[in-house]
Amino acid sequence: MKRRYSSKQNFTSEQEDEIEKLVRFFRRFNFTNSSQISNYIVKHNLGNEYPHIAGHLGLKNGDSEWTFEGGIAPKYYREICERLDLGNNGSKAEVIDFTSYAVSPQKRRININPSNDDGAICADDLPF
Repeated sequence: MKRRYSSKQNFTSEQEDEIEKLVRFFRRFNFTNSSQISNYIVKHNLGNEYPHIAGHLGLKNGDSEWTFEGGIAPKYYREICERLDLGNNGSKAEVIDFTSYAVSPQKRRININPSNDDGAICADDLPF
């Protein structure tokens, strides 16, 4: 029987299924920090595996704004982190926008103000 969590969030069945799929997948890695999941999703291009909960995540830290591809919307990420007992790295970046891949298909990473030399945003820069 499929276990359903009683979340305070009101997720659609697609969102809940994707959250559960992601949790089952990542449980085996025994990650301790949410940025490890972000890094894995981006490195292995898994955003399209979770089109209702992953997508284009707009972030801001001070005057810098950027889009992180493969990001998970905050309300889903909180749920995932709770289910996997993950911590965060204390980033000061804040989420300012999110568009799921179900609404807007995946593109390559876009950076308005890149945070490192190669122009790609690091998952360690995320607020999760």
